[in-house]
Amino acid sequence: MIGLLLALVLASQSCGDVRRRVAAEARRQGVDADVALALAWRESRWTCGARSSAGAVGPLQVIPRHWCPGGREAGCDLVAAGIRALAYYRRTSPDWSEALCRYNAGTRGCAMGRGAGFAASVLEGRGARGVIAAR
Repeated sequence: MIGLLLALVLASQSCGDVRRRVAAEARRQGVDADVALALAWRESRWTCGARSSAGAVGPLQVIPRHWCPGGREAGCDLVAAGIRALAYYRRTSPDWSEALCRYNAGTRGCAMGRGAGFAASVLEGRGARGVIAAR
């Protein structure tokens, strides 16, 4: 029981660091930090070791084969990779809604109508009290 409690405490501490890293990396790459923080919250609830059945990992749910050097998770800075992906989609999209849709569903998926609800939920979370407090 004590081991489980210690693990939860350590996870929450490192995730606090992840929130600061997400905001700092977003600013470094020229991405709106509020959007990046809201995305990380929506993707993983700032869970450092989050993994999806689709192969997405980390707080921003990055697909390593697309966004990590060599296409591998090993040695990949998952926060930097996620922000790099977000920056790419923002540069190649007309607005944040489209960028977040494509981040979630891919270009084809977004064109087919998937991901719009995801994008709206991220944008609704932007500027939320908890997100701003993490900056």
